[in-house]
Amino acid sequence: MSLDNTFVNLRSGKFDIAIMVTDKLDQGVVARKIAQTSLCTYASPEYLQQYGTPLSIEDLAEHKCLHYLDTPHADAWVFNKGKERIEIRPKWTFASNNGGALCQAASLGMGVVRSPALSVRRYVQSGELVEILADYKLPSLSVYATYLQRNYYPAKISTFIDFLVDYFAE
Repeated sequence: MSLDNTFVNLRSGKFDIAIMVTDKLDQGVVARKIAQTSLCTYASPEYLQQYGTPLSIEDLAEHKCLHYLDTPHADAWVFNKGKERIEIRPKWTFASNNGGALCQAASLGMGVVRSPALSVRRYVQSGELVEILADYKLPSLSVYATYLQRNYYPAKISTFIDFLVDYFAE
């Protein structure tokens, strides 16, 4: 298992399946949607108490922001305001290519993070993170299990994908 945010070339033979949170799929692969998630903005209650709650996208210029490296939007955060698409480039306090590390950093009060709702569910349920700027969510992103087109699939692939569909349905 490799946990990374870079493109996986399934044709190289190193991986059977790639799990992707995306709105753009590689041609030539089979993609089965396993979940849907929105991209939201979060901070810890302690951070918000110390630095205040941003009420608009523009307010983020005054906040510590945590950046997920290697996203399709490079060093920008993209928001929707009604039908308008807004792109900002905050000053990053901390950056990582690992969503778990960013969520943990946010839960420790290090700053504001943007993350798929699926990734922060545990932190939100425990009260370690709260959603902010809810009116500026991006449309839902799909989570796909992708694999190469073949005449026959090993049972392990279909079994694993069925497990993922059931897991995310809960």
